[in-house]
Amino acid sequence: MTNHVHLLIKTNDLESLVRFSYYVQRRYAYYYCKTHQWHGQVFQRMYKSLPIEKESYLLECGRYIERNPIRSKRAKTAAEWPYTSYPFYAYGRDNPLLAKSPMYLEMASSDKKRREIYREYIDQDRAYDELVDKSLMLDG
Repeated sequence: MTNHVHLLIKTNDLESLVRFSYYVQRRYAYYYCKTHQWHGQVFQRMYKSLPIEKESYLLECGRYIERNPIRSKRAKTAAEWPYTSYPFYAYGRDNPLLAKSPMYLEMASSDKKRREIYREYIDQDRAYDELVDKSLMLDG
């Protein structure tokens, strides 16, 4: 997105996530200030971190992230937005930053079938998407 980023990260402990987030924000702020001759605050607020305790929530959270460009009217389909994991999961495109989710691997026994199921899951329009999005508390 142009003004924020969504990351779905697995970590073994909260401290690792805090250190990672701090490092990424600090490095980006340094880069931004240097590149744009900016002085002052770069970020409006700190990151938001929500624990994922159910597999169903994990799937919905991933779907929310993949569909965010559609929701914000930056793309008409998930496939149009280049800065997501959609090409990795939906079409099998290489991405050294990503590892296949265990839940993705459980969708089917073959890569072809998994990709098909993933595309259907992400691309389907659901009447209740707005309610799910709000319940994920990732809107604001």
